[in-house]
Amino acid sequence: MKRILSSLVLALLGGCVVFLHDQGGPPKPVFPTDPCLEDGRPSVHVIIAARIDRGTINLADAYGNWIKAISTALIKIGARPTRVVLLPLDEHHDRTPLLAAAGCGIGGEGLDPAELFRFYASRAGPREAGNACAVTPLVEAGAKLQTLVTDYPADLNLPSGRRVFDGEPPDAVIVMHLDSLARSAGLDEPSCDDAHRLASDDWLGYSRPIGADRVFHWMIVTDEGIGPDAFSEKCRKVEGVSLDTLDILEPSARALFNPLASEIESAGGHAALQSMCEMLGEKGAKAFLIEQLIEVAGALGLDAGLATEEALSPAQPGIEIPPSGASIGGR
Repeated sequence: MKRILSSLVLALLGGCVVFLHDQGGPPKPVFPTDPCLEDGRPSVHVIIAARIDRGTINLADAYGNWIKAISTALIKIGARPTRVVLLPLDEHHDRTPLLAAAGCGIGGEGLDPAELFRFYASRAGPREAGNACAVTPLVEAGAKLQTLVTDYPADLNLPSGRRVFDGEPPDAVIVMHLDSLARSAGLDEPSCDDAHRLASDDWLGYSRPIGADRVFHWMIVTDEGIGPDAFSEKCRKVEGVSLDTLDILEPSARALFNPLASEIESAGGHAALQSMCEMLGEKGAKAFLIEQLIEVAGALGLDAGLATEEALSPAQPGIEIPPSGASIGGR
């Protein structure tokens, strides 16, 4: 059985930085692949907030590949992804706020990201009318960050009861919003009043605030303010998007993420929008992730030139970390 960490953060190597020489260019640094090694590299928490229904089974591989690529690339640009957390976006208050977590000191043995999405999607019930905003579970989880503990279904055979966040903020947070469904409320409606908190400095309940300039919202969502026919026509023009995929994607008449991204940016934060169709195309994911990783690298004082297509490719697949019995730590 795979370890979720092996899918997300590569293999444990030594604690030194190695330089590889490339013909015709300067040497490229190769950083330690252990994200739990506290060696001065900046730490990053990755929070994935996803709408999950039965159709997500058909998106699981793509979602899993994006998550693995992000964690791989963070290590290759010189950062440490010390937490990878999956939360639901289900338009309801007080739902289970934590679906999965992996990272330093909290385990995460079991399924890889794609398998995790397939597991929850296969058990999703009929969609219920929402009483909250799509991002409400994310806002609620952020408010009680330090009390979140893992609580897995027995079928997953993963460690429950482990506190996910110790309170100390990382150097940066990436919040990846994944929404393939229509939103039942827009940002200007009462159900989404709490969504405005995502533009504040203190919506993430660490022991001290993390600045909005260190929180990066990546919103990969279906188009807003567009009808089904126009949406379908637009997606059909994206190379690499299958007709089967179009059947499970829903445009949203109500606008949530577009105005929310503008509000976050106006407040000094970072928010990037990407069409779900474009992201699922042959070239969209790589282009989007590289562009966003360049921004993260710049904010953390890292070499943005390392955020390349090669950085998104896994190295040494299949090696599990942390090794059995290893001592790990880090924020």
